[in-house]
Amino acid sequence: MLGSVRLMGTKPEAAAGANSTLYLKRPAIEISVTELTARGVVFDDEPHLIAKMSDHELGRAFFRDPDGSLL
Repeated sequence: MLGSVRLMGTKPEAAAGANSTLYLKRPAIEISVTELTARGVVFDDEPHLIAKMSDHELGRAFFRDPDGSLL
């Protein structure tokens, strides 16, 4: 889903206050949610619109990794 981009995630050194945000430009967030759901990802919420930009819409949906961290 990321094409030729490689992404590595690690646990934070200090759990308190650790937070990251990753934005991916996709044709539609609903397509990504459908693809990830088919692979077993369970989302905490439905995808929703955050902002309308001049050339695209910015959407967001939250899910958890196997350790329970919010992504």
